[in-house]
Amino acid sequence: MIRNPVTETVIGGRPCHIGTLGPAARHAVLALQEEGIGDLMFPISPAEVDHMLTDQGGRIVGAEVQGRLAAFFAILLPGRSPDNLGRDDGLPEEALDHVAHWTAVIVRPDLRGHGLQRRLMAATLEAVLPPPRVRHWFATARVENAASVRSFLSAGLRIVKVGPKYDGHDRYLFRQDFPVTADAHHREHAFP
Repeated sequence: MIRNPVTETVIGGRPCHIGTLGPAARHAVLALQEEGIGDLMFPISPAEVDHMLTDQGGRIVGAEVQGRLAAFFAILLPGRSPDNLGRDDGLPEEALDHVAHWTAVIVRPDLRGHGLQRRLMAATLEAVLPPPRVRHWFATARVENAASVRSFLSAGLRIVKVGPKYDGHDRYLFRQDFPVTADAHHREHAFP
């Protein structure tokens, strides 16, 4: 299921493989979303999943345990589209090319509490979408979704705005910026 392996770890005493997912993982991603999405989350459409799985406008990074999808992290790369959350926070037009949206993180209910979300985020930042490719991470969460709010804050994102978004409910807009270093600038030219 993992198309491009990034790292390996152990979850609950079992080997866990983390890497990007491709089109063959579509059914597993949609099934896990159905199993693990909460009432306060906004689901990813099948068309958005297809878009991200083909690397056309994002990535989906997955964790596989015993041949089964254990968790996934869906990332949208909106470019200069009107839906780029950077516009909501006043980013200049040229900066929009370096924005990623933290669209969803879903963990199988029986594997929650093992740090899979944190591990997926780390793998993404280190190997899948490192700076300077992505310099600004954005996410939203409904204000009453305390678990997601805690998760984003613990990952280093900060609240920059609150207001209605997507489903008509008030949502926090979160942002995290990454400076460009000389090492990151060198990697930019090697990134596919």
